[in-house]
Amino acid sequence: LMDGRSFANNFEDYCLSNRTQYLSENGETLNDHWSSRIRDCIYYLTPLWINAIRNESENDFSVYTGISGYALLYYHLYQKLNDDNSSDYLTKAVKSINMTKRWKTRTPTFLCGTGGSYAIEALVHRSAKQDAIASGALEKLIAMANETENEDLPDELLYGRSGYLYSLMLVRKEFGNFSGLDAAIAKVVDEIYRSGIRLGNNTQCKLLYKWHGTYYLGAAHGLAGILFTLMRTPNFCGNVDLKSAVEQTIDYLITLRFPSGNYPSSLGKETDKLVHWCHGAPGFIHMFIQAFAIYGKEEYFKEAVACADVIWARGLLKKGYGLCHGTAGNGYAFLAMYQLTDDLKYLHRALKFAEWIFDYGKHGCRIADRPYSLYEGSFLYDNSGETRNIRKANVNCFFFLRLGLAGTIYYLVDLLKPKEAAFPGFY
Repeated sequence: LMDGRSFANNFEDYCLSNRTQYLSENGETLNDHWSSRIRDCIYYLTPLWINAIRNESENDFSVYTGISGYALLYYHLYQKLNDDNSSDYLTKAVKSINMTKRWKTRTPTFLCGTGGSYAIEALVHRSAKQDAIASGALEKLIAMANETENEDLPDELLYGRSGYLYSLMLVRKEFGNFSGLDAAIAKVVDEIYRSGIRLGNNTQCKLLYKWHGTYYLGAAHGLAGILFTLMRTPNFCGNVDLKSAVEQTIDYLITLRFPSGNYPSSLGKETDKLVHWCHGAPGFIHMFIQAFAIYGKEEYFKEAVACADVIWARGLLKKGYGLCHGTAGNGYAFLAMYQLTDDLKYLHRALKFAEWIFDYGKHGCRIADRPYSLYEGSFLYDNSGETRNIRKANVNCFFFLRLGLAGTIYYLVDLLKPKEAAFPGFY
C-alpha cells in the first residue's frame, strides 16, 4: 500500500545465498567497513547539529523538542563513541541539562515534562562524578509520584503517567532501587492499571485509555506504548491481575490488524496509512516483542515479524529521518527484532535504513509540523520556503529545522553496537 506517505524501498532484502558481512569477529560490533561508514555520517551531521542549536530558543526545555533532548544526545555520544571528544560531550550534556533548571512547569512525564529533565540530570551528573546533584535530581523525580493521582493527567507516553513511569525505569537501570524508587514505580503502575480498567469496563478491551477524546492505539499516545512500558516494570510478572489484563488487551488489539499487517492509529480508524513509531506497526512491534518475551505465545512473535515486514516495505518516510515519524524511528524496530532473534536479516534492514540516512537531505522529505530536534525530522529551507540540500547549504544562511536530526544521529550511534541499541525515551 503506497499512499504517498513513504518512498518506495528499492533496497534488496537480506538473502541467505548472498550474505553480506556486517559484524566484527566478536559478533557484538559492526565490522570496520560499516563502522567507518556510519562514523563518517555521524561526524558529518553532528557538527551541523551543534552549530545549529547555538541559535535556538532556550525556552523549550523538553526532551522531545528542546534542551533536555540535546543533553540526552550529548550523553549518548559521550557513552557510545569513545573518541577524543568524549569529555567535551559530557561537558556539553552537563551545560545543557543545567539550563533546564529554569523550567517553571511541573509535569512528571519524560518526553514533554520535567520528569525527563530530572532523569537526565541524574544520569549526566552521575557520570560527571557529581553524586550530590544526581541524588537531588532523583529525589525531585521520585517526589513527583503523587502528581500521578491527578485525574486530568492522561496515561499515555508523551504527556502522561506512562512517560513518568519511563523516567523512573530509566534511572533505575543506573541507580538500582534508590530510596523510594520502586515504591514510586508501583504507585504509578497501579494508577495506570486502575485507569485502564475503569475505562475498559463493559467493553471488549480489558484496558482502555483515552487522550484528547480519542482512544489511541499506537506507541506515542495509546495502548501499544502504555502496555509496552507496563510490561517492562520490575514486578510485572508478579502482578497477576495486571499481567492477565495486559494479555487480554493485546489479544484484542490483534483482532484490529489491517490485512496489510499494519495497525490503526485509534479505535474505529479504518484507513491504513500511518507506518510511524507514534502510530502503526513501528510502535506495535515493540509491544509484541516484549509480550513474546513474557508470555511466550508464538502468535505474538508472528505479529512482530509481520510488523517488521510492513516497516520494511513502507518505512522510508516522507515526513523525514527522525524518531517519532521518521526513518530512524522505524529502523529501531529492526534492531529490536535483531536483538530478539539474532537473525541477520533484521540487522541488514536496519543498516539499509541507515544507508538511506547517509544521503541525508537529498530525498525531498516534507518539513514536519513541529520543527525541533530529538524526535521530529530535519531539512533546510531558505526565506522563500524552497527546500535545499543539507550538504550544499550554508547552515548560517538558512533556517535549520532540526526535524529529528538529533534522533537521527542517536540512531546511527546505536548501530555501532546493535545489540545494545535502545530507542531513546522508550527503552
